[in-house]
Amino acid sequence: MSYPIEYKQSDIPRFEAKYVIDDSGCWLWTAALNTKGYGAFSLGGRSRRPVMAHRLAWVIKNGPILNELVIDHLCRVRNCVNTNHMELVTAGENTRRGLGNRYKERTHCIKGHEFTEDNIYVNSSRPNARVCIKCNNRRNREYHQRLRDKKQIIT
Repeated sequence: MSYPIEYKQSDIPRFEAKYVIDDSGCWLWTAALNTKGYGAFSLGGRSRRPVMAHRLAWVIKNGPILNELVIDHLCRVRNCVNTNHMELVTAGENTRRGLGNRYKERTHCIKGHEFTEDNIYVNSSRPNARVCIKCNNRRNREYHQRLRDKKQIIT
């Protein structure tokens, strides 16, 4: 759940001093980053909890963010605070855009097997992810061999 971001006009110059503009047009946050790579900014000094810098940028330019919406970085750069590179979407849409495209663009599995019609299936629990049948079969064989080995040790 998100919380409303309330800022003072005196926060804006401090905010603007904490990013640089790169060649791609991204405004790259140069101050603190959270563990996921998003910019963090403290409003009103140290006593207030930090807010995500890209969310503050959006609120400064466009106003409040509705609770059910999140910000999608269209540029895919997490520490970008350029509001022209952002769009408000649902959390599900944000996930679909981010992870879904990454999985769909892959042509080979991590072991190097090509994704073909004969060597791919879609896992129902992760519909955007494709599973390499060759790797899946190998994992199943190894798993069952471990069970057989374990059973022989016990008897």
